[in-house]
Amino acid sequence: MNEIHPVHFEKLTNKVDRLKFLLLFSVLVSLFTLFVIVLKLPEPTSYTSKAGTNTASFSLLPTQISLPPEFGFQVWVNAQNPVAFAHVEINFDKNLVALTQEPELINPMLSRVVKRTSKTDANKTGVVVFAVGLDPINKALAPTGAFQLAKLTFNTITTQSNLTTQLTFNQSALKLVNPDASVFTLTTTNSNLTLNPLVLPSPTPAPSPSPSVAPSPGQIGSCDAYCKSVSLTRGLCRQNAAQCGKSNEVYVAEGNKYCAASRRNDVCCCEK
Repeated sequence: MNEIHPVHFEKLTNKVDRLKFLLLFSVLVSLFTLFVIVLKLPEPTSYTSKAGTNTASFSLLPTQISLPPEFGFQVWVNAQNPVAFAHVEINFDKNLVALTQEPELINPMLSRVVKRTSKTDANKTGVVVFAVGLDPINKALAPTGAFQLAKLTFNTITTQSNLTTQLTFNQSALKLVNPDASVFTLTTTNSNLTLNPLVLPSPTPAPSPSPSVAPSPGQIGSCDAYCKSVSLTRGLCRQNAAQCGKSNEVYVAEGNKYCAASRRNDVCCCEK
């Protein structure tokens, strides 16, 4: 059996030791390099929505109205910060009201139409959906404050009288996003409708009684008839008014046809 010479063994051992050292050194250098690279990496960008940092409201105007006739309801936004995207869903009772025109998206800045329900589909489902966005080249012109998004024209389709219904925002489907991708905390105001309201007729004022007018002497054929027509006992023809007074009678007039048959006694006096 061949034996390794001590000198050769020592050389072999030294080579192994050098290999171990080089391997360990390489591992340490690699770890250090990786550590430096990790330190220099930029922090990851978070795209998590910052809900709650912005507030806005959706409103359907007017908030109270009667139909018919048809009316163009306005969809308004009031946002404290610029808006780059809006997604809106509005529900209605398809058995009571219907869109009479296609939804109009009218904001000049949010001009990119991402989605819009047709009039036909909306009337089948009772849901109007639309989404609009800001053209990237107009980022600096993103609307803020109070502005109108759309116009929706509705009318009643029922003949029943005095019904009530609503146009309502679907809160869970609403979304507003500003140019830095933050979303808004939203509140809503819906619209209340009265359909075919009953119009009560105005009460007709009772006619005022005409004042009773005693007939003139020319309207009754005799002094007696005239006096009885004014609720006195009877009428007598006298010579003059003084004689009426003596007999406790009411003087009417002289020279009238009540007493025309007597030229001398031509004054009609009525006995009380």
